[in-house]
Amino acid sequence: MKQIELNKIESELEIILCIIQFIAALLTALIGSIPLTLIFLVASFGPGLVQKLLGSTIEHESQTWEKANSFYTEAVKETEDIAGSARLYNREKSIWQRFMNKATGMEISLWHLNLIKGYTNETVEVIAYTFITLVPTAIGVYLVSIKNITLGTLVMISQLSNNFVNPLISIFYYLNNIKLAKPMWNKLLKIISKLKVRANDSSDEVTFTDLSLENTTVAFNKNIIFNDVSFKVNAGEKVLLMAPSGWGKTTLLNTLMGINQLNKGSYQINGKNMAGNWQQAHNYFSYIQQDPIILNDTIEYNVTLGINISDDKLNHVAKLSGLSDLINEKGWDYLIKVKGNNLSGGQKQRIEIARALVANRPIILVDEATSSLDAKLSKQIHSTLLDDNSSTVIEVAHHITTDEQKMFDKIVKL
Repeated sequence: MKQIELNKIESELEIILCIIQFIAALLTALIGSIPLTLIFLVASFGPGLVQKLLGSTIEHESQTWEKANSFYTEAVKETEDIAGSARLYNREKSIWQRFMNKATGMEISLWHLNLIKGYTNETVEVIAYTFITLVPTAIGVYLVSIKNITLGTLVMISQLSNNFVNPLISIFYYLNNIKLAKPMWNKLLKIISKLKVRANDSSDEVTFTDLSLENTTVAFNKNIIFNDVSFKVNAGEKVLLMAPSGWGKTTLLNTLMGINQLNKGSYQINGKNMAGNWQQAHNYFSYIQQDPIILNDTIEYNVTLGINISDDKLNHVAKLSGLSDLINEKGWDYLIKVKGNNLSGGQKQRIEIARALVANRPIILVDEATSSLDAKLSKQIHSTLLDDNSSTVIEVAHHITTDEQKMFDKIVKL
């Protein structure tokens, strides 16, 4: 965003100012001598051609830097995530070297970019002074010698030449800045476009009657993840999908949300095809993950993700998800530490459940949400999801107690 602000928005405003200055100088010069002014004007195209030729190089280097910057940003997060394992296996040096390689790559790309930008700006400046000052002035001297214009007119227009060349040089400089920001700007436009699509694709008041998969197969690069899967879920049912570890259960849930295309078979919600249709399919689902995503923010923000809802609804959700004790003790404004380090595993899982309930989607997908919890807490979580909740629930798991299996309306063994 800082790149866009400095290199695009401010540069565009400065270009407008330079154009006004250039037009003012042009009008003043036309009063003195139309022929000589036209010569200055034609000469100004020279730096523009140079800028055109060199500008593509700047844009290419900017794209290279943007990619290197993305790799560095990813490396920052990955290094933080792997830090515990690195300490455990005494691999801090190796992980640090990997991080430094990413950082060095980003800095080298930035150095190349600044080098090309500086070279281009200096070249354009030299060409600009040559074309717009020296050449037209020499022609002006010739016109004075043949008495086509007066010496006073030449001096006046020569003085005005700075008002030609300086705005033009500045314009070319700012154009280079805009090219620097182009990859970032294009990325921002894509994000805005997706947000607009999602905003227009309202998920409110979505009705659900049934969901069905028939003989479905999903494969990536000819590697079959799951094959010939069929089942049906009706509104309000609590369905357990059981499969061994590594079967592809998360891929199946992603398929239900419309993320994955089918290689074979059909997938419908309310009789409509939803295979690979994320824009429509995802509005039917809330998603409770095996490892809850917890933000370094308040309990309220973690549950609502910034959406304003009434206190009554918040407290109702807290009661349904089993968060009431935590809220009564700490309050909604209680600040959760990074990755929820000041919460228990059960509290983090209940925040994930509360987040799903706030969304008010007709179907709740549960991805092995209790596999890392003890038996007592697992049963409490399942009681919250299955007994105290009217939504349709589809859970995938590879191991679940017999008592908990009895809480489901239907069990599908994959």
